[in-house]
Amino acid sequence: MILNISVLSDHWSEFSASEPATRYPVLSDLESKGDIRFTSPLAIALSARTSGGQVEVKGTVSVTVEQPCGRCLEPFIEALTAEVDLRFEEEGVQAYETMVTDEVELTEEALTRETFSGDSIDLTANIQDEVIMTLPQNPTCNTDCKGLCRECGKNLNQGACGCDIATGHPAFAKLKVLKGGK
Repeated sequence: MILNISVLSDHWSEFSASEPATRYPVLSDLESKGDIRFTSPLAIALSARTSGGQVEVKGTVSVTVEQPCGRCLEPFIEALTAEVDLRFEEEGVQAYETMVTDEVELTEEALTRETFSGDSIDLTANIQDEVIMTLPQNPTCNTDCKGLCRECGKNLNQGACGCDIATGHPAFAKLKVLKGGK
């Protein structure tokens, strides 16, 4: 998504778009590998304004994904919403940094700003990064998911498997025998 800076002012301007995940290289790569399937286009709703050579962009990116559960491996659909809060600074504007002896120490403000030049900003990489950061590391179909049996591999959400699964850590098996257990 390209943001045209020439139409912005110091008042918030709203922009929206609906774009397929395949337009974003990393998201397209995740889908082609089979790690995830984007079941809806990215719904992008942003507000932007300029102020003294700086551009602020805020809003949300929403998408629906289908991915396998990390416990039972069953696919499930989940709606995700990423919050967008970006700040851009025109190249050549005074950087926010402090000199400490011979080294340059970047302030927090300098670390949260990106630079731009020209009349537009390409938000493609920023939007892609926000979606990736919203994807769960260990997706679960629900909080009560029982997962798979570690002996036979049956989905325990569909019922018990009948395997005799020992409880406790194997290192303590001798103590269980001493207590009269099997």
